[in-house]
Amino acid sequence: MAIEYEIKLRGDRVDLLEALARIGARARGDRVLEDDLVLDTADGRIRRAGGLLRLRRRGEGFLLTLKGRSDEHGEVKAMTETETAVTDGEALRALFEQLGFAVAQRYQKYRTAFTCPLPGCESVLLTLDETPVGDFLEIEGDPELIHRCAEALGFERQDYEMRSYLEIHRVERGAGDMLFDAAPTEAP
Repeated sequence: MAIEYEIKLRGDRVDLLEALARIGARARGDRVLEDDLVLDTADGRIRRAGGLLRLRRRGEGFLLTLKGRSDEHGEVKAMTETETAVTDGEALRALFEQLGFAVAQRYQKYRTAFTCPLPGCESVLLTLDETPVGDFLEIEGDPELIHRCAEALGFERQDYEMRSYLEIHRVERGAGDMLFDAAPTEAP
């Protein structure tokens, strides 16, 4: 079980793209819609424990992820993470439903991955996420490299967003799914 370290930086899409261009980041593939189903028991056992069981559809593929709380604390978000690619997401969802799980929430985002060209930071994952609650740049990797990348992009530690997209949605928009009313049309 790996520990995932990440932060989110909120901003206007154009400003985030300009910051990425300033450090020489380049898109690594296409902008893709990610459609996520959060699975949980009727009593919300996984969420209450601080976890997340997610079945993600990304293009034609599926990814199953289990996230949990980490004992590690610091200036970046730390979660345990186990994930695996799935060939038949619909069959897996049916299997989970037979085991007593149901879709607790659905959320969407358009994601574009970028390279991180900063010396020593090539392992850092940079993703521009366009969500119904705003645009974010997510930085994932070693905590010290996260800080280095954020600073190079023009952000300070006080700018770090540690909440999940679903937590942001709950605070800013209330209950319910986090879905696009209409798909964003421009690609980076």
